[in-house]
Amino acid sequence: MRQMYQTSRDNIINFILDITGKEKNRLLLYGAGEVAEMIAQVIKDEPTDHLEIVAIIDDDEKRQGEDLYGFKIIPFDDINRYRHDGILIASYTHHSMMVKKLKERKYDMDKTYQFFGN
Repeated sequence: MRQMYQTSRDNIINFILDITGKEKNRLLLYGAGEVAEMIAQVIKDEPTDHLEIVAIIDDDEKRQGEDLYGFKIIPFDDINRYRHDGILIASYTHHSMMVKKLKERKYDMDKTYQFFGN
């Protein structure tokens, strides 16, 4: 189990380094499920100068207003209230729906990062 966590942690760190490069990125995570929990925990445990999670977007009204590892969970409609450089889609199960919703909102898809899919 410990080895699986270590591998997941390493994959998340490598992914973050790939998407952030050398610039500081202020990102919103989209999704507050298991994937977002893993990413948030890794970022808390392994802080980087290149990435700041501003908040976590979730469509479940029951989760909105809660914190996940110290990151506030916000509704989708609040994304423009937070200064950010992009959105990291952190869901496997709802990935397609999230992409569709962002496209419908006419969000700049060049500013989205997808942990799953392309």
